[in-house]
Amino acid sequence: MKTLGRIAGHLLVLGYLLATAAAFLFTLARIAPPVGREAMLVSFAMMAPFQGYATHVYELGAEGVRADGTRQDIDLSPYYPTTYGERVVRGYLIMYRVFHSDADGIAAFQRISQIIRDRELQRGNAYAVVQAYWKVWPLSPDGLFTLRKPPTLTRDVISLD
Repeated sequence: MKTLGRIAGHLLVLGYLLATAAAFLFTLARIAPPVGREAMLVSFAMMAPFQGYATHVYELGAEGVRADGTRQDIDLSPYYPTTYGERVVRGYLIMYRVFHSDADGIAAFQRISQIIRDRELQRGNAYAVVQAYWKVWPLSPDGLFTLRKPPTLTRDVISLD
């Protein structure tokens, strides 16, 4: 029984190492393994420091447009009830863009916009359209939010229903 436990432990460690190696290979070369994709996705998040370096911050935003044309920013925190960093990562929809295509990513943003519009309607906010956009500002050595104000804060529209 002791030998069986050791074998199981070794197999567990081997599986972890293989999943991590597959995630590392996917991060560097975008080569997905033919099997074990789910295990690789778990390790993929650990590869974040190797996935690139950004000079700007991108934060998902949404704006409701009423029938009369007035616009109002929508607080997304009820839709992403997590920490700021997790909310930003989820907003990127990495799995859609990496494993599918940019068109699938845009379609996903459009579905999210529709869901937010429907839920905002339940809250009494009758928006004709919900427009998803990126709030973009440059990184600063003085802090993440230092330059998150005009004129360095810009908006890039993602989708329009």
